[in-house]
Amino acid sequence: MVCERDYIYEFCMLVDMLIKNIRHLEVETVRARFELSRYLPPPHNVYLRAELVSDLSGCYSDYTAYHIFTRLFHDGQDPMNSTEWANNLLSYTQGHGGWPWNGGAK
Repeated sequence: MVCERDYIYEFCMLVDMLIKNIRHLEVETVRARFELSRYLPPPHNVYLRAELVSDLSGCYSDYTAYHIFTRLFHDGQDPMNSTEWANNLLSYTQGHGGWPWNGGAK
């Protein structure tokens, strides 16, 4: 018989995979914007580079379920709002960066 704890764990596994997918899509969005900015004439290239990381993912910290997930899987740290992730994502704004699936290792 499956207990409630198993359901919570499976739910958290799903959320963790969704977070990884969101982070991958954020990286691809920044990469595409950066590449596009290389081909735009001034001042449009500058405008786009200023907006490389705007309007990516939303904030999930208002959701109780997200707090449970971060507490159980990430020691209470928000994987979408960590300094490490922000620094990794910002490295893509200069046209380089590590692959997000391995914690941003270059």
